[in-house]
Amino acid sequence: MSNLLDTIFVSLKNAQVKLALQNRAEKDKALAAVAAAINKDRAAILEANARDVEKARKDGVKESLVDRLLLNDKRIDGIIDSINIVIKQEDPIGRVQSGWTHPNGMLIEKVTVPIGVAAIIYESRPNVTVDCAVIAYKAGCSILLRGSSSALDSNKAIVKAIKAGLTNGGGIADAVALCESGNRDEVDVILKAREYINAVLPRGNHDLIQHVVENARVPVIETGVGNCHLYVEPSYVRTQSELDNAIDIILNAKIQRPGVCNAIETLLVHKDILSRLMPELAKKFAGSCPRGQAELRCDSASKTAIGNIPSDLAVKDVI
Repeated sequence: MSNLLDTIFVSLKNAQVKLALQNRAEKDKALAAVAAAINKDRAAILEANARDVEKARKDGVKESLVDRLLLNDKRIDGIIDSINIVIKQEDPIGRVQSGWTHPNGMLIEKVTVPIGVAAIIYESRPNVTVDCAVIAYKAGCSILLRGSSSALDSNKAIVKAIKAGLTNGGGIADAVALCESGNRDEVDVILKAREYINAVLPRGNHDLIQHVVENARVPVIETGVGNCHLYVEPSYVRTQSELDNAIDIILNAKIQRPGVCNAIETLLVHKDILSRLMPELAKKFAGSCPRGQAELRCDSASKTAIGNIPSDLAVKDVI
């Protein structure tokens, strides 16, 4: 395990030295070739993803989490769009952020440079594999991708396409590497690779982030677990059509893709609109979700405002 990762670490470090010398035009050309390679290899990527999805369902994974794992043509198109967005962005490297002249005449400048070799430890969404690889490449960083074992086949196919694209586009293919063993022990090897990894980013649930923060001997860029809120302001829902629109937004934010990280967890309703919103919201939830797929966890005021709770809607008290 360690010997294999050591080889990857060395390769990433050597590749980053080369990547740091590429200008924006060279990096953008390579990323455009990555987008083309993913488009060309979409059938192989979708085939690999189907294997991951099938295994997840056999293992009894909830459908909301299977949805996080699932790729289709529309989502592949979205991945390609995201690459093109990064291509259009300014190069973050080489920017002079500040500067001054020392009394002895020496010019001193603060200039943006690549971090070096980054590692990201993340969960099952395979589109994250592309996002992280492309953003890191644009920033002149090599990246080690350690995704979830549940998406391993998908990630292997995606990284194969990324590397082919970088090669075809005159880029540095060795600047992107994937941990392919699926063994959890490799996480702790990464966290202790002080000679090779310049920063590690945990992207996932609270337990994952805490494990990385508490065990890493390399610098950590800590991301928040988050609690996505949606607030309903009385001045926005003065008419029935505005109230209907607010309810549609709430439902979309929760049930369109409940497994993604920006699905709402908390609905905050102003007291002046509570009695109008909650009964209709409860009815809409009951009509939109089969029982058991969504539930409302209410404080006493919001539960009282619902009044007669629909029989096919689970409403629980806030714990």
